[in-house]
Amino acid sequence: MGVAETIGATLLGGFISGRAQQQQYNAAAQQAEVNAQIANQNADKLQAQAEEQSKSNTINEENKRRRMNAMLSQQRANIGASGITASGSAANALADSAYNMETELAIERYNSRQGVENIFQQSTDLVNQRDIYNQNARNYRKAGKRALMNNMLMSGLSLAGSLYSPKSAGKQGASSSSSTPGVTTGATYQFNSSGTGYRQGNYSYFPMEPKTYFPLK
Repeated sequence: MGVAETIGATLLGGFISGRAQQQQYNAAAQQAEVNAQIANQNADKLQAQAEEQSKSNTINEENKRRRMNAMLSQQRANIGASGITASGSAANALADSAYNMETELAIERYNSRQGVENIFQQSTDLVNQRDIYNQNARNYRKAGKRALMNNMLMSGLSLAGSLYSPKSAGKQGASSSSSTPGVTTGATYQFNSSGTGYRQGNYSYFPMEPKTYFPLK
């Protein structure tokens, strides 16, 4: 496989692997978002239920108070009709009835309020859970992006290591390019004393035929 094919295959493999991990994180994020929506809907329902229950409790208490007051009025009427003055034991009986009525109403009011507060608390817990789901979804999406980037980065580092290893094609190409002899400029050529060859620096080149010199006429 050539260098270009190696680069393409390595980077593509890193992208595919990173994209697969990102899709897994995105799927988890989508599930968390769905859970957040469900929690929010349930919280809204409980909120509405608590408000409705609170109104109903108030109405029920008022209705019961009217009924009890009617009973107290009937007791007073019965006492008056019997010719007994509203004093002494008769007065104490009326006072006890009024006290018992208020105590009963207070207990029921407390229990009803506790029930409403429990519903409100469940709604608040679901709101908190919704926020946790939404935060998890954001974290999943960030993790997916990091996974894609990390895979691309690691594939790039792996590619660089493979291209420039001693046995790699890129390294061998670079080595062969660096070992190509260069052209020496400004070289000094000198004939040896016998005239049979010449030298460049410390190297001798090709023997030459001895030179013959003719005297001038």
